[in-house]
Amino acid sequence: MGMATKRGTLRTFARHTFTLPLIAALVASLGSAGAPQAALAQATSVGLRDSVPIGSNGLCEAQIQSPRAGEGLFDRHYLIVCRDAAAAVGAMQVRGTGTPQAALASLAGSGAQCRPTSLDAAPAGLTNLSAQLCTTTENPIERLVIAGTRNGRVYAVSGLAAYADALRLGLGTLATDRLVEGTVEVPLTQSGDAQGFARAQAEAISAEIALDEAYRRSNAGNFAEAAEFFAVSAGTLQGPDAAEAMLNEGLQQSTLGNFIEAASLFQQAQSVAMVDPVLARLSRNFQAIDALNRGNAGDALRLLDTPLPAITDSLQTSLQLQIDDALATRLSAEQGNAISGAGADLTLLERIQLLEGQGRYLRGSALRLTRQAALAETTLLAALADIEAVREGRVVSMLWLRAQVLAELAQLAEARGDVARAEGLHRQAVLMLEGNYPDSPALVSAKAQLAGLLARSGREDESITLFRQLVGDSQGKPASALRGLFAPYFQMLAARSGDSAAPADMFAASQLLLRPGLAQTQAVLA
Repeated sequence: MGMATKRGTLRTFARHTFTLPLIAALVASLGSAGAPQAALAQATSVGLRDSVPIGSNGLCEAQIQSPRAGEGLFDRHYLIVCRDAAAAVGAMQVRGTGTPQAALASLAGSGAQCRPTSLDAAPAGLTNLSAQLCTTTENPIERLVIAGTRNGRVYAVSGLAAYADALRLGLGTLATDRLVEGTVEVPLTQSGDAQGFARAQAEAISAEIALDEAYRRSNAGNFAEAAEFFAVSAGTLQGPDAAEAMLNEGLQQSTLGNFIEAASLFQQAQSVAMVDPVLARLSRNFQAIDALNRGNAGDALRLLDTPLPAITDSLQTSLQLQIDDALATRLSAEQGNAISGAGADLTLLERIQLLEGQGRYLRGSALRLTRQAALAETTLLAALADIEAVREGRVVSMLWLRAQVLAELAQLAEARGDVARAEGLHRQAVLMLEGNYPDSPALVSAKAQLAGLLARSGREDESITLFRQLVGDSQGKPASALRGLFAPYFQMLAARSGDSAAPADMFAASQLLLRPGLAQTQAVLA
């Protein structure tokens, strides 16, 4: 796909410093930096999403398939994957022409023996409904086929009859163009773990869509699942795109504490990455993050000094003229189409400039960890200036990285006894993320760091109130990667043996942090 379609995900991590998690893909979402991204994402049409949840209990999803030759502009196809099944359990389609009867015949297939059946509940939003149970001589397992119409379009689904709930809710979600509430009850078959589910999902879709989904999972804090999607992309794509996926898979493994596997992936991608000015910097930064994950700040500094391909005057001119249109399209899908016009596209030179800013941030973090406080602060302030210099700081996806820099500066201020400045910097980071990435792991981390500062400065009641709010707000979201950030909360609760609410608070927090398939390290970045 070439250089113009590559992108990198910025992540930062300092093992004992608990920096903010999750800096999104290195891309630009320009426009008002204060525009609430979550509200825009929530309004996104189901028809514009590559991955669509089915039901409200998180067991199944629909994954969009690549367009088929000869079909209409509005025709779509999906595969249904469920957490307990290692392969797709059904397929859905939306057609701009045709009839439900034609769709039933097409999905049933030639030679199928079908009989009409009734449904316990009809899919939402559809009329002219027809449903059949079908078998074939080669496969006696019953398949349920449903078709109906809405606004001149035909919606149809076919899949294992045992997964009738998923088929019905999935079809209703497509027809109404909104997420339909309901419980998917399915039989226990094979893989029930999150990683197995992610693997089945990734294998059901194209490598390009799997790469997009990998970034989404990573940005949601689901690092083990993201690694599965990156692995599928790395094994299917070629050249720079495969190297991009492999580097990201390596970073996910490092975040999960699988350092030997991460080192192997970085090494495999190195030959391709080091001849590309963007991937070379991505590789350098990711390996530096890996070193910080391993608690080796000195190694991180050595890696950040690694010579990279030089950017000549002619290359700089070329890079400045290359607009990353495919990258903007990918980000548009990722952030709910919250991109404003052509101004949202980053040039490749701007991407390199932002990667250099991230590299300087990582250097500042490593310097702080090696107790070079004055040089660390100077470097971090320079990193902040680098990031804000690109598009005058209006690159919304860089707000997470800017918040991470503020968190590092806050820790330096606290270390020299300036608690007021440290609190101000933490609150600035929280405010920056609240307006643009509400409900994100980055915001949880920023608030947890503020709560930790309050605890250390003797304001325990304020700290406990904030931690308790974080636990309540984070239910159902990945949080075990933030385990270290909640350590002050557990310490305060353990010291309050006479507080009747303390055991319940501790239990709620422990359940939040002990979710499977997530990071085992003390803190992360993604």
